[in-house]
Amino acid sequence: MTAPNITHDELSIVLIGRFNPAIFHPVWIYDQGLIQDPPEPQGEELVEMAEKAVKIVHGELTKVKLGWLQLEVLLPKFIALTTNTSAREPLRDFVKGVLMILRHTPVYQMGINRQIRYGGVSEKEWHAIGHALTPKWIWEKTLKTPGMMSLKIKAVRTDDLKGDENVTISSSVDGKTGDLGVIFEMNSHIDLEKDAGTAGVITILETHYANIMDNSRHIADTTINEALQ
Repeated sequence: MTAPNITHDELSIVLIGRFNPAIFHPVWIYDQGLIQDPPEPQGEELVEMAEKAVKIVHGELTKVKLGWLQLEVLLPKFIALTTNTSAREPLRDFVKGVLMILRHTPVYQMGINRQIRYGGVSEKEWHAIGHALTPKWIWEKTLKTPGMMSLKIKAVRTDDLKGDENVTISSSVDGKTGDLGVIFEMNSHIDLEKDAGTAGVITILETHYANIMDNSRHIADTTINEALQ
């Protein structure tokens, strides 16, 4: 069978708490040194460049894109993500930097997430993956030609953190090319200790982030390879 290839790999860090979206303007981000490789322009040129990066900035929602970083902040949620896997550590460092500056921000939960799409599979392999993950014999008793659209799995954590591991697997067809694939969405959900604060989040990012990201890739690779056996 053809080895599936990764056509999309997205990493994200999500925080649940209470945030001030309006503060996350690109100019503020650059001024605070939160981006490791800021653009060369300064002064008015930097402001003009920053304004072009803004999608939405107001009191209840901010959406900006700065190179490898996509940022969305709502009153109850902070999302930092990248589709550039070489920016895995810069993504972590950006979130750490934000929390060091806004150290009194209430944060109650966090998620370290990864979305991977495997493509380049034949139609036969595509159906084989669905059959392996969701055997059809039980559905064929009541449905005609059943097929897997999505599957959700919840598991207990194997580290010392509170929370759970959530995996969603969905079938995928590229609307432009017709490429058949499978999308894995791994959510490593973490419930923070009551008095953890931003310092607790920073500690988790320093001690668990790399292992969680590596494990999410391991989950996806192992599952799709086993399904294709």
